[in-house]
Amino acid sequence: MKIDFSKLPASLIPLCEIQPDALTDFSLDPGAGALEESVRALGVTHPIVLFRELDGKKYRIVCGHRRVRIAFGLKLGDIPARVLDGQPSRATCLRMNILDNMDHRSYSDIETGLVLNKLAETGVEDNDLVNVFLPLLGLQPGRKLIEDFKKTSRFRPGLNSLLHEMNIPIRVFSVFFRWESADRDAAEKLLASLRPGVNKWRELLELADETGKRDNVTPAEILAHSDIKSIMADTEIPVGKKYDSICKFLREWRYPALSSLQKKFLLAQDKLSLDRRTKVCVGKYFENDEIKIELKFSSQKELLEQVEKLSRAAGSTAMRDLIRVISGADR
Repeated sequence: MKIDFSKLPASLIPLCEIQPDALTDFSLDPGAGALEESVRALGVTHPIVLFRELDGKKYRIVCGHRRVRIAFGLKLGDIPARVLDGQPSRATCLRMNILDNMDHRSYSDIETGLVLNKLAETGVEDNDLVNVFLPLLGLQPGRKLIEDFKKTSRFRPGLNSLLHEMNIPIRVFSVFFRWESADRDAAEKLLASLRPGVNKWRELLELADETGKRDNVTPAEILAHSDIKSIMADTEIPVGKKYDSICKFLREWRYPALSSLQKKFLLAQDKLSLDRRTKVCVGKYFENDEIKIELKFSSQKELLEQVEKLSRAAGSTAMRDLIRVISGADR
């Protein structure tokens, strides 16, 4: 349930009297964007929430860190604020911050990890993290989820920022929980340059992780391989193509037998000299010896052209080689 601060009177508080509080400042957004433009044009229209320190000389921020940073950047003299009575506990401040943000922002998974770790540091028990705070953050209660989010405390700020900026879900970056700091650093460096989408993050990390476990080498050693370095250093290759080349290299390393079969299949298929509209289809992992032929046509002439080429290819050595590859006779 959203907390209502409107009952507290708002007043102008000098910025020089406001002390940032790292406890409730867990936003990883690098810039303010539209919010800064709004403050520049209209000023701060939504009061921040503060509490007064024991000495009575300074205020601590409960809600509104971004607005305060913008106000400082624009050199505003003061800012509208609502001041809480007394001194709320650290856990209460965090809860207020979460509730205040419910309607106008969502958290990336890495931000959620930061919030939950801060709550744990303030003494909030796991039962409350599971049953109270996960629902507040829009997540289903689950003790395993809490344990996973707690592990994000091992990550360095640079990796946190990258995971947030690219909105990578915990189910994808959970592989980092098993990795050492050097392994995570190597992945961060590579992925910050490649900047692939979520599914491509998953593919690259899984390949590095599985290969490392099989060959008893670290993910850092895999990701720093000379072939990968050469791909990254080649200025003629577009970034998207670099990712494809790196993953092709990693797949061949991880699945040498499968990669060999794929190469043999592509070579045999190329030798068939079929019409470009004719497609030879096999299982992705050559899991059976079934071959399908797909013909795409919009006229009888197109159909006949493909059938004629397919008929010639059917009795060729290339077709025999292709069948041997798929059936396993050539393995």
